[in-house]
Amino acid sequence: MSPSSMIPALLGISFLATAAGAGDLTKVDRTLAKEPAYQNLPKYCLLVFGPKASLRVWLVQDGNTLYIDRNGNGDLTQPGKKAGWTGSRCAAGNIIDADGKPLHTGVVLRKYSSGMTLSLRYEGNQAYIVGDPDTEALEFGRHPSEAPVVHLGGPPAIELIYYGLDMRSLALHVRVGTPGLKPGSFAGLVLPDVEPVAQILYPPKTLDGRPIERKITLKQR
Repeated sequence: MSPSSMIPALLGISFLATAAGAGDLTKVDRTLAKEPAYQNLPKYCLLVFGPKASLRVWLVQDGNTLYIDRNGNGDLTQPGKKAGWTGSRCAAGNIIDADGKPLHTGVVLRKYSSGMTLSLRYEGNQAYIVGDPDTEALEFGRHPSEAPVVHLGGPPAIELIYYGLDMRSLALHVRVGTPGLKPGSFAGLVLPDVEPVAQILYPPKTLDGRPIERKITLKQR
């Protein structure tokens, strides 16, 4: 079956899988209490944590410096809120609670030609990866109002993406996690070694025919 005839089936699956996503992230407060004097044109990304997105953490890229509002109070001028890049990698440390203890740990950003990826451990345990350099990388916005919103620890959903490999085949990309706001902001869970099964219904070959069902085990990670 050609890729063009597969698209309606995959689009239907994608809609159903992501319909139960997170709440309205457009209503998240985007204010920053205090910003430093940037040396370059700053670019912004907002991380929100928990089922109700109650903790907000700003990331601001200023040239080779990353500002991270690690205690979530909105003041990027405080000590300890800067991290540097080593080549294409920035190890930004931990996000801390009100007592200064690590809460969400191991924040790391990586640069690619298409944008960035972000990884961390939610509550020091569950690993997340945000952005995919092959499909939709994470891209910071030029103003807080244009920033992507990444929701970590939010309501789970399934993201299905397909893209062409050649004229006769498509690749199906599956992630479990929480949708964000803007492309590349899906917070994907890093799951144990599992092999999910995709059940796909293709259109029938004739008007009075039955849909064609295929089950495919997704082994590549």
